[in-house]
Amino acid sequence: LVTSLMIYNISMAIIISDIDDTILRYGKYPIKKTVDYLNAMAATHTIVLITGRSPSQEAQTRASLKNAGLKYNRLYMNGSKMSDNEFKGAKAKELKAAGNTITVAIENNPAARAEYRKAGVATKHPDSLPSTAQKMTRYV
Repeated sequence: LVTSLMIYNISMAIIISDIDDTILRYGKYPIKKTVDYLNAMAATHTIVLITGRSPSQEAQTRASLKNAGLKYNRLYMNGSKMSDNEFKGAKAKELKAAGNTITVAIENNPAARAEYRKAGVATKHPDSLPSTAQKMTRYV
């Protein structure tokens, strides 16, 4: 679990994704389209999950992501006093400040998407992702 401000340069471009109602429905049921998209992109991108979930939910979160079959590289959980949306925007700014390239943030919450855009990160709603692996490699 990475919750501190220790952010460093990651060699591949980053795709950020939220978890709840983006990767998992009701906290544990995989949203296939998003999982398939992120898994297809994992070969060429670093997959970074930024969630408003508390670090006390780490074990349950990791188990649900494993059960969903998701390939990801980093998990940032909100152990701060910031709102979930502020936390997501701040984490994106930190990643960019460390010299990382962020391709897109996938997020269902409009307020969180606004925070990412304030941080200079393009956003996509998970419903806008392609539904077949063949189309995915051309999407980003």
